[in-house]
Amino acid sequence: MEYLLRLRDECLLIEQCDSLMTYLQQFSDPVKVARVGLIKLDHIYYKHDQIYAKTKEALKGKPDKLKEIYFPTGPTEKAVDTLVASVITHCDKKLKIRAILLQVYHHAIHNRFNEARDLLMKARISQIIARQQISIQIQYNRAIVQIGLAAFRLGMFEECNSILVDVCQSPKLKESLAQGSSNFSRQQEKTLEEEIEEKKRYIPPHLHANLELVDCVYMTTSMLLEVPNLSQNKFTIQKNVINRNFRKLIEQYDLKGIQFAAQNSRDFIVFASRFLSQSKWEECFDNICQIKIFNKMPEFQAGPLKDALKQKIKEVALKIFFLES
Repeated sequence: MEYLLRLRDECLLIEQCDSLMTYLQQFSDPVKVARVGLIKLDHIYYKHDQIYAKTKEALKGKPDKLKEIYFPTGPTEKAVDTLVASVITHCDKKLKIRAILLQVYHHAIHNRFNEARDLLMKARISQIIARQQISIQIQYNRAIVQIGLAAFRLGMFEECNSILVDVCQSPKLKESLAQGSSNFSRQQEKTLEEEIEEKKRYIPPHLHANLELVDCVYMTTSMLLEVPNLSQNKFTIQKNVINRNFRKLIEQYDLKGIQFAAQNSRDFIVFASRFLSQSKWEECFDNICQIKIFNKMPEFQAGPLKDALKQKIKEVALKIFFLES
């Protein structure tokens, strides 16, 4: 019920934006049309096309409620492209960067990895993001996370890990995504004004990225890289570390005297890495399949992701077998 109320309010705002854009076009004012279009873009960029389809299916027998909700006439990709092109043509640099990041986010949630990556590289936002406003930096981090998740859903595990490493290794992950305060941040002394400003930047809950999913994806891809690296550098003095967070996680579990059955996602990943280090790919894959957050992904349930992950685990296990023998 709460979802439908929020969706109805957003649809009213989108309809108002459409009406205002039509009105402003009569006066040949493209700058104001582009600015209103950016407001509309803020309310459609984070929605997957399947949401509209599922909403239509849920309200199939309720025509009155269907009329209250905004549905795009076609794929949202075309609508987003049109709005972003208008902003790029008529607005200033800050609004251009914001519009591009929203379009990158939209591409990523639809698994259009190449389009999202190429657009981000073409705009060269990574070179100037440090000089931008904090709100734009937050949107950049959100877009990067979604590109990494898109790479994972497409079975591109190495690319996924290289994309997520900068964001996920930061102790201030929640702050970088504007989703709350981390334990590291709470230990630092802040003035009342700084706390108020930080809370003002928080995004609404319906825009949050699933941090558990991000952590599981990052640790799983790290396992596929770090476990064979551990076997390869077992007898070397200077250890080559690919992922310090994953190594720290393994060391923490090794220090425990008694280890019980896996209870959370990280437990399953640690147990999977131990089986993988022994080249037992079946047990490793079974532990990964028991992670609940993965089983909720459509690509893992009935898509190619599960087969791609299984094949990758087999390859890594074979590599470890040759290294150990």
